[in-house]
Amino acid sequence: MASSLRIVPFLLSCMSITLTAGDRDKKQQVHNKESEHAAFNVFQEKTIYCPLPNDDGGVITFGSLVFLKHRNNPLRLFGRVRECDSIKTVTISDDGDTLAVGTKGGLRYVWNQHGTLMLSDTSPASLHPVHSMALSRDGYKLATVFTDGLVRIFDFKKYVEAHIFKSFIHEPHHCIFVNKSTTLKIANNIDTEVWDLTVSRLAKREGLGKKAVVLTDREQKQHKKLLTELLSITMVVDKDVSLRHDTGLGKAPHHNARD
Repeated sequence: MASSLRIVPFLLSCMSITLTAGDRDKKQQVHNKESEHAAFNVFQEKTIYCPLPNDDGGVITFGSLVFLKHRNNPLRLFGRVRECDSIKTVTISDDGDTLAVGTKGGLRYVWNQHGTLMLSDTSPASLHPVHSMALSRDGYKLATVFTDGLVRIFDFKKYVEAHIFKSFIHEPHHCIFVNKSTTLKIANNIDTEVWDLTVSRLAKREGLGKKAVVLTDREQKQHKKLLTELLSITMVVDKDVSLRHDTGLGKAPHHNARD
């Protein structure tokens, strides 16, 4: 009887050890999930997502790289900017045929749907980062607004800077062509400027701002899907080898923005 009583505490201690080990495993699993979630959020903050019109795919950028996904096709490297620079804003034309990005270094890059460069600044178009961009409906004009208020409008038909002027809007996050690209609206959360591009003159200023664009639930799900796919691409991790391979992108004449 006495020996039986001595066994009971021993069994209880074994159960305690087993439960403690199980709890430790559960805590480790929770910690791992929290760490993965935190890492995913940090990674997401370093990317910019722009949905494609009438397509389940989209464009996602990571640092100096631009990735493209069309519907059920795999995510692929589409283009890149200077390695020492990083992308700050992305815009796509309404027909989905033209893609433009602006960088923190004040550079502009524009590709057509085939991946051919249509515009690539050899020197900064401004000493300040690009803050907002807009492509005309036909994709032949690009408006770029920098953080210092400088506005440049590039005409791809004539391949020249068609307009250069200074906006009075503080940190505009939105710009859009209207009236068959003869007018440009520039806005932040408080104010909106309307510029007449036929004479490069401020037509009016409205006390009604434009809220920053918010992704729909569907676009948010697609964004997360592309993020997960981007994380699985080894070229993002292996910077020494994979990111240096030839993308096969077509080349276009470089444009010096200061000319």
